[in-house]
Amino acid sequence: MDSSQRRRWTVLLATLLLTLAAAFLGPAPAEVPELNTERVPARSGIPAPQHAATEIAPVFAEEGAADPFEKRGWAEPLAPAPLVAPAPVERIVAPVIAEPAGPPSLPYRYVGKLSDESGSVIYLARGEVAFVARVGETLEGAYKVAALQARSVEFEYVPTGAKQSLPIPDAE
Repeated sequence: MDSSQRRRWTVLLATLLLTLAAAFLGPAPAEVPELNTERVPARSGIPAPQHAATEIAPVFAEEGAADPFEKRGWAEPLAPAPLVAPAPVERIVAPVIAEPAGPPSLPYRYVGKLSDESGSVIYLARGEVAFVARVGETLEGAYKVAALQARSVEFEYVPTGAKQSLPIPDAE
């Protein structure tokens, strides 16, 4: 420790010790005197109040007093309208015709294609996962590559047998 740090710590510790000594050895707290409730006559020409300082004036009017917010007008109030029950409404619900659910949209996007002597291979992606597929292969147990054409890849959704097509973008 260099001398400036030693001096700083010495000052901090001395301040701490003085604070603790003042807290424990200081004077005892003074007692709070009780409030004198006796009436003292007024010294000036102003008469003393007739009620004690602890009395509180009522905030609300007495029971049976007029309502300051009631409606006032020249005409007599109208009689309330008779209550009539609404006529029952018969609801006719049209039957819901359930259409057969088609296959979900294709989760794959076209990435590329490679053609050689052994055949054509297409590269597909689903999010961050890449797939290499040939005609006749099944991807993830749900989509079978049915056909590869010049402008699209034909898929078959295995659970329902529905056909779907994925367009191949033009090469630029």
